[in-house]
Amino acid sequence: MTEKIEKLQKIKELAKRGVAGERQAARRLLAALQNKYGITDSELDAQQVEWYGFTYKTKYEKQLLNQVLFQAINKHSLTIKRHKTTLYVETTRPIADVIKVHYAIYRREMDEHFDLMLDAFIQRNDIFPEAPRDVDDDENEPRDFDRLRKILGLAGKLDRVHINKMITD
Repeated sequence: MTEKIEKLQKIKELAKRGVAGERQAARRLLAALQNKYGITDSELDAQQVEWYGFTYKTKYEKQLLNQVLFQAINKHSLTIKRHKTTLYVETTRPIADVIKVHYAIYRREMDEHFDLMLDAFIQRNDIFPEAPRDVDDDENEPRDFDRLRKILGLAGKLDRVHINKMITD
């Protein structure tokens, strides 16, 4: 089927860019082959390969985006072009849409996990002021016990950072 679609795409390009009689003959051939193979214009357009760009902000987002690209396109080797903070890959519109959605979901979840990890790191290493704070400040704040459980679970798995105190009072 892929060979047929590639052939039809080439004929379609000729129908768009051909010269006079060549263009008309390509249109007739395209219509006949589409009818023969049962391929609609929308199916043909969906298989059109183009360059699509996806932006990232951090090195972690770039790494995540690369993984999503490889997963969605399902190849171990891709030609990826980069310009500043955008990665470009040659693919079809449906696969580009999948990449866009998956990357957005994974990026949002990755941000939440980074926040949890930072809180766990702070907790594990007791990076808090030495003076006790007033407990009354947050009595009315709702507590997210599931989040606290996750933080404490992660904190228990982290190695403690040891710092020799050089400044004394």
